[in-house]
Amino acid sequence: MQTEFYTYLARCGLQAQQYQFSICRISSYYRIYLEKIPDYRGRNRDLRIVHCYMDIQKRPYICWTEPIRSVEDAKKIARAWADRTQNYICTGICF
Repeated sequence: MQTEFYTYLARCGLQAQQYQFSICRISSYYRIYLEKIPDYRGRNRDLRIVHCYMDIQKRPYICWTEPIRSVEDAKKIARAWADRTQNYICTGICF
């Protein structure tokens, strides 16, 4: 399994938090695993709310409706997910 690690700094107002992902090739598509995410500061972490799944080893990964076909697309999705998650942590508004 091919893996690339990716780090992104998401901002919400004056707050910024680092997110770390591992982008893993699984057959003909990619999966974006959450390696390091900030504390949710009491917000609900239910997988349906934060748009994640768990694999068989209980590793969380980003819920995405279509196959992710490239590392570049996976990075765009990871950035979008981190930005929306950071906004949720700051404001409580779900995405």
